Amino acid sequence: MVDRIPESLLREANAASETRGRVRRDAYREPIVCDGRVVGFLTPHETAWGWRLGPIYVLPEYRRRGLALAAYNRFRDRTVIVFVSDKNIVSRAFVERAGFVPWRPGNGGWFMRREAV
Repeated sequence: MVDRIPESLLREANAASETRGRVRRDAYREPIVCDGRVVGFLTPHETAWGWRLGPIYVLPEYRRRGLALAAYNRFRDRTVIVFVSDKNIVSRAFVERAGFVPWRPGNGGWFMRREAV
């Protein structure tokens, strides 16, 4: 099982427009694995309102394969929250398809919430 997230992937994620500046070195991350290699990560952490799942990042060449949805669905049994920037309409459409609804406005975007099933 591959579980180590390469430093090069973290650097790439921290430079990407959708996650720039939000990839903290000391955060716990769960790897997203495809084709036997780590191609992304999810950063879950518990809050007073539920589990916050972010940031999430998948290498561009591995997007649109359902990997992010599978990562989110590992938390179907919990109330989860994600933040989506107002500028990131692709992510907003994705999380809405994944069952999230607008919950609270944030600085430059919205916190989206999905209740446990």
